[in-house]
Parts: sequence; C-alpha cells; structure tokens
Amino acid sequence: MSFKQSLSRVRALTDLPALALELGFEATWHRFEAHQLGELALVGRRSGFLAFGVAANDPPRAARRVARWVTGRGVSAVVLALAPERRFLAFSVSGIELPVASIALDRIRALDERILERAKSVRHDSPLAAAAAWAEALAGQSLGDRFFDEFRGLLDRAVEALPRAIPARDRHGLGLLALTRILFLYFVQERGWLDGRPRFLREELDRCLGGRGGVEDRLLAPLFFGTLNRPAAARGRAALRFGRIPFLNGGLFDRHPLERRWAPRLPDDFWRDAFDQLFERYHFTIQEDDPCRSSIGPDMLGRVFERVMDPDARHRSGAFYTPSELVDRVVDQALRQWLAERLGNPRVWLYPMASCSDQIVSPTSGEAGDFGLVLVTVAPLPRRTTSITSTVSTGGLVEACPSEPSASAFSDASDRVTVASPIDTSNPNPRRSD
Repeated sequence: MSFKQSLSRVRALTDLPALALELGFEATWHRFEAHQLGELALVGRRSGFLAFGVAANDPPRAARRVARWVTGRGVSAVVLALAPERRFLAFSVSGIELPVASIALDRIRALDERILERAKSVRHDSPLAAAAAWAEALAGQSLGDRFFDEFRGLLDRAVEALPRAIPARDRHGLGLLALTRILFLYFVQERGWLDGRPRFLREELDRCLGGRGGVEDRLLAPLFFGTLNRPAAARGRAALRFGRIPFLNGGLFDRHPLERRWAPRLPDDFWRDAFDQLFERYHFTIQEDDPCRSSIGPDMLGRVFERVMDPDARHRSGAFYTPSELVDRVVDQALRQWLAERLGNPRVWLYPMASCSDQIVSPTSGEAGDFGLVLVTVAPLPRRTTSITSTVSTGGLVEACPSEPSASAFSDASDRVTVASPIDTSNPNPRRSD
C-alpha cells in the first residue's frame, strides 16, 4: 500500500497505529486517560523508539508540544498530531530542534510521500539515532545560505580530491559538473523518471558501495554515458540493470572536453559523503511554488550553478540565472506583442486556465513558464473572432483574447473551444489537439 493510500484512510486517532505500522513501527494502542496534553495515545514502538498520537485542533503546535514533553522525559519518539475534522496531520520528533512536517490529508502531495518514505527508511540502531534521522527526514534543511554553503563546501572538497596535476580551474569545473549532474537527477527522480523508484539514486549508490565499490566506474559512468545520453535502442546490456531510464539529450550527460582530457575520478568516500551530507538531507520538488519550506524547487538548480560557477567562466559564457518572475514578465510581453500583431489588435489579455477543459477560470495575471517551451495553436471560436491558447512546460494554459470578455463569458462554458492540451514532458513528441 502506498503512503497516499495509507494517509487517505486516516480519519481518527484510532487509525494512527495502522499508519505507524506503514512507517516501520510495531502497531500499538494505549490511550492515556485525562492527560494534560489532551487525547494522547501510544500508537507504535520499535527498539525503544516510540510513536505517539494526539488529537488536536492545531496539529503542528500540538505535535511540537508533545515532542517537547517526551524530550523532557528522556524519551525518543515521533509524534503524529491529527485534526480529524480538518483532515490535517502533523509530525514532529523529540530532540533539540523539534521539526514539524504537515500534511493536508485531502491534498496529499508527492513531497509528503517522499518525506514519509525517507522517514520509513531510518535505521533504528538506537532510539537517539532514530530520532536524529527522523528529524532530518521531517525538516530537511532551509533553502537559504545553508544550502549554498554546503554545496560550495562539497565542491571545495571535490577540487581538493582531484589530482593536483589537473589545473585548479579545471578541477573546479569538473567538480561542479559532477555535482550539478547529481542535483539535476534528483529533480528527474522526483518526477518518477528513474525507473519509477523514489530513492533510485540512494539505492544504486548503496548497491555499488555494498559490492566492489568504484562509484565513478561502476555507477556514474554507466548511468551518465551509457544510459541517460542514449536512446533506449542504442544502449548496451549494462544499462538494463538500471531499469526504465529516459533519454536526456540536452548534453549534460555527454562527456565534457575536460573529462576527455583528464579522465577524473572522485573517490568513493567523497560520493558517500555527498549523498549523506548534502543531497539526502534535502527534499526536492518539481513545483517552484511549493509552500514547503524544506523543499528545493527546480529554480534552485540555476541559482546554485550561477553562485558557484567560476566568475570568469560565467562572464565568458553569459551564464546567469533569470528568476522565474522575470521570465514570466518577459514571456508575457513577448506573447502579447506577437499576438497583438497576429490578431490585428494592440490590446491582448492573457488568462491562465486551470486545465484544458470546457471551463474558464476567473482571470488573473498571465503566466507563461520557462523560455523555449511554448506551444501556440489558433482556432476559431463561435463568439469571438480568434482565440489563441498557449501551452507551457509547467502544464498551465494561457488564453489570449482579442478583446476583453465580459463577466458572463466566464460563466458560460459554451463560449470557448478547447484547442490545446498540456504538454506531457514524459512524451518527447507532444500532440497538438485542434
């Protein structure tokens, strides 16, 4: 059973032992009568590490309060706080930081499942170690300067680990390339494209280190240069062990001239620390507007790359990160100008639509996604001269009209015709719908 299914079945405090079982605990039920913290129960245990459930109107606050209470009694435990009527669940764990992760049970996100999958994989060597690992799983790390500092520190380690015979600038470029590839793959993994396994990278690393080792030669080189950079039909037998892996033809997984010149090899202990101390401590999401404070969106890839890239190389190549807000404004203006010329009307309104259906959503400011991923189709409409619908990489739709429609247009579904469907990025050849 998936975590989404397990979470959707949680409707009362008595459902929490079943969820604790899914999280790797032994299901337990012991209610504490008339407790000062409210309706409290022990719902799971594993090797001295406990799971408490509490019913509360404010789950995040209650989860942290109970976690603080068990910490003060020298107990290592995770806390599940549930608001049954609000269908809201929060997790916290004993310790110093008392991190909280919240889940809306009627709107379960992929990120929520990733957090619980990571928590479930925690090793219970001791109650304190389990609590510390749960804290990392629940809280991840902030997305501010700490992430950049840790990424830059890891890059510095890569530069030091590479042979001194390689010039310092080339070592910096090689280290940045290696870490950027892994960072990019965490977003691909979040999309479900690495054999459909949510922990593909971690599992493959552990499999390699548990065998004969050789992360560069036995894992990364076959994955990068024998799988990701080739269509399925052109791959060798060694690629089959990775399962269903996409062909990424953007050049990131082709051998760089620096790699052909120096044939660099970073040691296994570097890669173990790279995963343990950086990548596995953060949550990744493909949604740039995800409200979770401990998730890294795809825009962070550009920010990280810009901030750690060699300044001279950045200036020479013109590699600068463009914030998504600025991209939206530039693309909107370009679309408006092109559409105004095409429609013969100097005024064009852009309206984002929730989906490609026969309904129109209230107009707001236009959104247009990333550069170079806009598909435009034109079709006549019964009550308008022309309508142009733009489909963008994020799956959002933007409708441009030659004149501002009246309020009644937004309540009359017959006033528009679907002319395009969202681009499915898993399909390399999206089909236009006329």
